[in-house]
Amino acid sequence: MANLTDLIPLSAACRMIPGGKSVSPLSVWRWSHDGLKTPTGARVKLATYRCGKTTCTTEADLVKFFAAAGGQVPTTVMAD
Repeated sequence: MANLTDLIPLSAACRMIPGGKSVSPLSVWRWSHDGLKTPTGARVKLATYRCGKTTCTTEADLVKFFAAAGGQVPTTVMAD
């Protein structure tokens, strides 16, 4: 389980993803619910945690997800 201080709501996590384009909160939710198909054909899911009615993730989980999804790991996730 992640530290409570590390938790980021999915609505904020979508704005932290680098790349120049805005990522939809729905896309981040889909990554956690349905997963993303990797180049090898496997499916990888973004780790999430429920905090009351809010679904959260962590910066570390985002980095792990991107590494598993395609091997391109951002060194850091951009802060707001």
